Amino acid sequence: MIEQFEVISYKGLRDFSLGPLQRVNLVTGPNGVGKTSLAEALWLFHGRYNPSILWNLHIQRRAMNEPNPLVGLGGCPVELRGSEDGVHYGAKFEYDEVMQPSQERADGSPKAAAVAEDAPGYRLANVAQGSPEWASPSLNFPFLGWVRAGYSPDPYVDDYDSEVVLGPTGPALARPAPQSQRPTSIIVTRDAPFPVNPDTLERFSNMVARGGKRHLLDILRVIQPHIRDIEILSHQGSPSLWADVGADELLPVEAAGGGVVRLLGLVVNFFAARGGLIVIDEIENGIHHSALPELWRQIKDLSARLDVQSVITTHSIECVRAAVAAQGDDQATADFVVHRMYQAEDGMRRSLTYAGDKLMATLDMGFDIR
Repeated sequence: MIEQFEVISYKGLRDFSLGPLQRVNLVTGPNGVGKTSLAEALWLFHGRYNPSILWNLHIQRRAMNEPNPLVGLGGCPVELRGSEDGVHYGAKFEYDEVMQPSQERADGSPKAAAVAEDAPGYRLANVAQGSPEWASPSLNFPFLGWVRAGYSPDPYVDDYDSEVVLGPTGPALARPAPQSQRPTSIIVTRDAPFPVNPDTLERFSNMVARGGKRHLLDILRVIQPHIRDIEILSHQGSPSLWADVGADELLPVEAAGGGVVRLLGLVVNFFAARGGLIVIDEIENGIHHSALPELWRQIKDLSARLDVQSVITTHSIECVRAAVAAQGDDQATADFVVHRMYQAEDGMRRSLTYAGDKLMATLDMGFDIR
């Protein structure tokens, strides 16, 4: 679990500190203060051993085919630090373009990177699609530059330096990132996917196999009481989720509304993040305030039962109050904190942390900590 966190540079955040973090962390603050960027940076820090996630569309926030991922992440090296399970770590990501004449053809274009010259196939980290590809050893791809990832200290890998090439579907790392035995980290954006995407389908299947469907149905019935069951069916050759709402026929789960799709995604992603980290941006988006108390009771239960650390952003005071109420009477010792981000007079972003009795007193006195 991440206990302390520091952003040296990421998007608009500079020299920003956050902590102490607990199992459930609610991040508040006014528009434009950097809540989403903070959530993304925490997700990057947890997944730091896979540099290909720098191109992930969830953090790039745009459709792009840019070989330099840092263009969309603040334009400068990304540098993050934090303590995790009592050990201090750092990660720094840099990008260098092909600049030296020896790395160019006679006509000035970059040389092609020979892929997998000594192997029957070579794994490309497909940064555009988020999944690996296998390339024929005879294929050459245009050489674009390097991603350099520095880690300190690090028990898993040495500093990582890999060529970025133009693969079949966009920029790709020419060799796979070093693998480390780490739990999953998941980032959930503010929008409910329509239709339900393949990742959610796979995670739903894994959740059902682990006996989690009852928890999903319990929370979905808070906003859609008629839901009896959710199943995967093949429709026109493609699998999709269908809901039994007591009608003569099953309905596509999207027909139940955006709130149902949003809640479904949240629950299945908690199960997928077992033992790891889940980051949720604007959790209240698409969810009626009357469902927030049950949602937060489920988050408390799932976080403890699945050993998941969560970082959740919100603009809603109803969301804050529902989260606090869900902790029960053990406020002084609950694994729950509120971090309020704000912009100081010197223009720097800072945070205040509210927990236990301090959090309760702040709310009782009517202070707005959104």
